Amino acid sequence: PVTDFHYTVQAVYNGQESEPTSSNHVQAGSAFTVPYTESFDSDDDFNLFTVIDNGGQGTWAMSWYCVRIFHFSGQSDDWLITPPIKMHPGSQYEVSCTSSPGYASNPDSLQILIGQTTDPSDFRVVAPTVCVKDADQLVSGTFSVSDEGEYRLAFRSLGGDNSYGII
Repeated sequence: PVTDFHYTVQAVYNGQESEPTSSNHVQAGSAFTVPYTESFDSDDDFNLFTVIDNGGQGTWAMSWYCVRIFHFSGQSDDWLITPPIKMHPGSQYEVSCTSSPGYASNPDSLQILIGQTTDPSDFRVVAPTVCVKDADQLVSGTFSVSDEGEYRLAFRSLGGDNSYGII
């Protein structure tokens, strides 16, 4: 499976130490196979995902065995994209997650999509947009692919001012 590689560098000289800093993250390895599940048990799990922050006002982050999004102002359009998953034509696939409303004053809406790159324009919807208001809600969809290859699922947050969501 895909593995995330990065380095932490810290200068040490004459009894003094700099603050550690991390290199960029690079992924290598083969695509995951189905069934694919993710429980976000560690930062290493989260680091396999691509995060796209289109609004610059808060985006997806790891938080206690889940992933959360808090958006401060304006309309959010933030993407959490899985590592590659090998899929085949002729198979029916199901994707699902439980989304929670969090504690903000406005609910977050969640959409699930599929694509073959990390470019949002490459994705198509596989689960309708669901507004998660008062209680945990299952968001799910079924889909198939026309070509064999590596695909990525995207969890797209579409919240407004002061919105919060958890998956």
